[in-house]
Amino acid sequence: MNVRRSSSQTKVRALNLSQHGFALKSIGSRLTRSGMTMGQRLLAIGLIGAISSLAGADGHAKAAWQISDASTIGITSTKNDIVSERHTLKAILGGIDQEGVFSLTLDLSQIETNIPIRNERMQTWLFGDAPDAKITAEIAQDVLDSAQSGTVEQVLVVTANQRSLTLSVPIKVAYGENETRVTGELTLDVAELGYAAGIEKLREIAGLKVISTQVPIDFDLVLIRD
Repeated sequence: MNVRRSSSQTKVRALNLSQHGFALKSIGSRLTRSGMTMGQRLLAIGLIGAISSLAGADGHAKAAWQISDASTIGITSTKNDIVSERHTLKAILGGIDQEGVFSLTLDLSQIETNIPIRNERMQTWLFGDAPDAKITAEIAQDVLDSAQSGTVEQVLVVTANQRSLTLSVPIKVAYGENETRVTGELTLDVAELGYAAGIEKLREIAGLKVISTQVPIDFDLVLIRD
């Protein structure tokens, strides 16, 4: 993924745009003191405004993005070491703000396992007291500036059940005309998030030999520019 751009280049570009904006304001001020007619001044000011908008149009890094309803997260559980089942979660809110801070809030009580009694048991024994989870990240400036699809290594902070884990995850980014798609996979040891006792209770209720605390998670996030 070609996302290399030096901080000095970014600063120079920002400085040039700032200087350009200052010059346009100065021109506008001088126009009001000129001998131009009102119609001529309005036309000139309109042209200045258009140029100023173009000067600020290189705002890819400053754009805010929101998570679309089309986004999904998959959570896979493994029982008796050999049987794996993928559950889905669509109760997702969040996005990327203008400073490049990514924040995702998940309502874990809305996990769909396709078995109603299992949904109920997970809500009772795993997520009843603290159903919300959060994933945050600080997106690097060069990634925000890039418009080229590819893979980038991203540090994520996962917070759930009043505990947090920090991990580095390879993420695929695909830029489209009207949206950006972010996909990837990671594995969490949910015992580190305090879920071991709840999983043991679920194992006991279901009469299983074991339910693994190693939980693969896949995500397909669709981001729409604000």
